[in-house]
Amino acid sequence: MKIEFDIQDISRDEVIESMARQLLVEWHEETDPESGPQTYRRQTKLGEQMKHYLDSKIAELADVLVREQFDKVVIQRIAAQVDAVLAEGWQVTNQYGEARGPKVDLKGRITELLLKPGRDSYGNGESMTPIDRQVKAAIDGLIGKEFAKDIETARKSLKAQLDASVAAKFTDTLKKALGL
Repeated sequence: MKIEFDIQDISRDEVIESMARQLLVEWHEETDPESGPQTYRRQTKLGEQMKHYLDSKIAELADVLVREQFDKVVIQRIAAQVDAVLAEGWQVTNQYGEARGPKVDLKGRITELLLKPGRDSYGNGESMTPIDRQVKAAIDGLIGKEFAKDIETARKSLKAQLDASVAAKFTDTLKKALGL
């Protein structure tokens, strides 16, 4: 739709703004016996929908901008703390948080975490280190997937052999007991 007009003192933007105002707002006049005629405006349904839509978009944009700024500040603070810990090293502690031994650097801390057996929340020791657990999980997964058919076949064969052996022994024992 193209709007054309010949009035020189009104711009195209002013016409569009006026049209939008007409669509979004209804003007009402009431006459009050004491104060005389009064004009007020009320939003049309389209105006209410546009207001709701624009309010939600503004809220979304505000959330995004606040989140970006928050993340920027938090990342800077965390980065500063990480740099400080990397420079100073970690203080090794016991289960009560008391210092134990010298501070360790990043490599020492990673090594300790990977090679030290863990403890559960009750303080019970665990014999496996995190690396041991990962290797075991990988092997269990490999065995479970790659060799599942072979393991099942071997299991059935072993069961059949055991059943036959047990049946033969039972038969022999029964024959001896009966004197046959």
